[in-house]
Amino acid sequence: MVQQLRDHGTFNFKLTIVAVIGQKEEVGFSKLVVHPTLKEYGHIHTMLTKYRVWSPLIVHVVSLQHSNLHWNLSSVNNNPGRGIRSGTRSPCGIARRRFGLAKLQAKLCRSTMEAMPHVQKAATVAAETCQTVFQDRRWNCSSIVTAPYLTPDLTRVCTAMMGDSSSVTVVGQRSLKKGLEAELTMGIPEIPRLRNIYKETTREQAYVYAISSAALTYTMARACASGTLYHCTCASKPNEPPNGNFQWGGCGDNIYWGVYFAKRFIDNVEKLNFDKTRKRRRGNFEEKKNLLLREEIAAVNLHNNRVGRKVVKENLRTQCKCHGVSGSCNIKTCWKGLPPLIDIGQRLLRQYTNAKEVSRSYIEGNFGKKTGGEQLLFLSKSPDYCTKDMKLGSFGTAGRKCNVTTEGPDSCRQLCCGRGYRTLVEEKIERCQCKYYNCCYVKCNICRTMTQVYECS
Repeated sequence: MVQQLRDHGTFNFKLTIVAVIGQKEEVGFSKLVVHPTLKEYGHIHTMLTKYRVWSPLIVHVVSLQHSNLHWNLSSVNNNPGRGIRSGTRSPCGIARRRFGLAKLQAKLCRSTMEAMPHVQKAATVAAETCQTVFQDRRWNCSSIVTAPYLTPDLTRVCTAMMGDSSSVTVVGQRSLKKGLEAELTMGIPEIPRLRNIYKETTREQAYVYAISSAALTYTMARACASGTLYHCTCASKPNEPPNGNFQWGGCGDNIYWGVYFAKRFIDNVEKLNFDKTRKRRRGNFEEKKNLLLREEIAAVNLHNNRVGRKVVKENLRTQCKCHGVSGSCNIKTCWKGLPPLIDIGQRLLRQYTNAKEVSRSYIEGNFGKKTGGEQLLFLSKSPDYCTKDMKLGSFGTAGRKCNVTTEGPDSCRQLCCGRGYRTLVEEKIERCQCKYYNCCYVKCNICRTMTQVYECS
């Protein structure tokens, strides 16, 4: 996208805009004309003044805190006559003041502005990967698209002052903060005003943190190899000698820069929150309890961040290209490259399945240490997501399509939670029996096929 902006001054994309009052509006493929004076800033100064564009990486790059709840790609002004004048505020500063970018993130934004479009890209691919990986499960990651109005499966809020979280209405933190109307909180009937709130870390949130950290690492590593970043280049050649008839060459994905950037952009915010809560550990018992819980959450989030980056690093593979007449492969050049992100998402799915619930004593004894392997950690159990309950962030499985021939997560037995399913007949219309005539056209018949589908009751 950066190269398109610089070379052509235009680009096409699909975006969802969220107006100030919280209404959502779908916009199709739009063409923005970038004024010549904006070409160097266009990739970061996108959709700032007119629209607020939320990325689903929010959930992590966003640390699920109000200060990090969304990374906004700022906007290209639609009025070509209004370019960036001297004295205009930095887009990173505006993003911090108006849209909640954390201080350390804004600082990194200013020093590496050309990297910000890749942060947005990481947000998109993280959401897409999450939804693809979980598409056949009870929790299908559909709530990630509601950001920044996140549902409680990804951020649960309750009051530490009351002690019993089960008696408290749970809503998205941004909705709580802004006091929006009930319809903006996914149908929750009431928005309580609570002074002291904390968030529970669920198994699902652990996965979203890990895949978001992995996506940012992945995207930055690829961006270095593509030559779109000023601060990094291709990866260095591996130290180990070539194993076989090939030589190291090409342009490998710079995983080390990817890990470095993702760690700075994400982890520093969690560490800062941890340090702040430790310094504020005074007051009455309930206030201390609230701060201790925030420390626990920061520690778990940092661990899950690290798991995501580690899985990306471990999936670096040797990729080769042959050179020679008719593909004879007389010479073979190899480099270290990353597989498709969906492979990493599937690897993290196994960690999600084996995720470990941890206690306060475990966290206090292990904070700051690189604890065991790739196991994801969480603090609170998740609901079964069988029935719709927006207080728990569950959309339910009623109406979801299931498979009667398998025993996996998408089977009617598991997906429908014992409620049974109904059989429907769908008509599929498609072109078939196509034939090529003379030089200029193809003629097809229209075929109709009837197929049975099964939906959870």
